[in-house]
Amino acid sequence: MMENSGSVSERESGFSAYADWIRSSELEVTWEGGHEKFFKVQRTFQDPLREDRAEVQKDAGRDLFLWAVLQNNKELAEIAWEQYKDSMSAALGASKILKKMAEEGSDADEAQDMLELASHCENHAIGVFNKCHNSDEEQAQKLLVQKSHLGGETTCLRLALEADDKNFVAQSGVAGF
Repeated sequence: MMENSGSVSERESGFSAYADWIRSSELEVTWEGGHEKFFKVQRTFQDPLREDRAEVQKDAGRDLFLWAVLQNNKELAEIAWEQYKDSMSAALGASKILKKMAEEGSDADEAQDMLELASHCENHAIGVFNKCHNSDEEQAQKLLVQKSHLGGETTCLRLALEADDKNFVAQSGVAGF
């Protein structure tokens, strides 16, 4: 006979988290039928237990990178960034996040560390862009305006402008765009 691996409160906590996830999932509500006036509710999420493993692994790399950035962990962010497919948008997105966190934080030393990491990320984006630009100017231009599926459906140029990454925007291939 198998032993129960968790206490009742642990199981209830897991169930509670799953129930909260279900409640917070997006619902699409549509009205149907002229005289009947009833509503049809349709869930617009996938069961987390049936997700495609490749998709989960892809998101795990992004999640690790974002977690490292949010923790202001330069070493881990660097490792995760090197594995990230869309490295330029990741670096620009991290710069934007870190600058916003520094602005809203209360600890001056921590805010300074965040701004330094934001600058480091911006320099990574500059390096990637310059390497692409030196290799193929037309392709580099496309990278600026191509929507990133991993980065929230936004463009590198928009991320750089929103983050006020002046050094990135001042690059000849970007400024000439």
